[in-house]
Amino acid sequence: MFRNYFKTAWRNIKRHKAYSAINILGLAIGIAACLLILQYVSFELSYENFQVNKDRIYRVEQDRYDNGKLSTQWAAGAFAVGNSFKAAIPEIDDYVKVIQNGKVTTDVKKSTCKN
Repeated sequence: MFRNYFKTAWRNIKRHKAYSAINILGLAIGIAACLLILQYVSFELSYENFQVNKDRIYRVEQDRYDNGKLSTQWAAGAFAVGNSFKAAIPEIDDYVKVIQNGKVTTDVKKSTCKN
């Protein structure tokens, strides 16, 4: 039965070469795009998986608006944000400020999170 299906498909591919090439190329591009998106999403979702208390880690991001429209978004902020948040929210155990100087990433205050 399958042999007959493959014969028919092969004959159809040989008879309509351009149409078959377009369909096969489109299918290959679609599968490749799907795999790349899947790999990107799985990487983004596994960002903090090595941490023991990963459900207790939060990242503060800063948004800048110009004339009511979001113009810039980044994961950086003022130096005093950690101190202010820790003073205002008693549930915060500790914080760390990560800065990047050139190609070296360092932390300003070492975290002493309680396990």
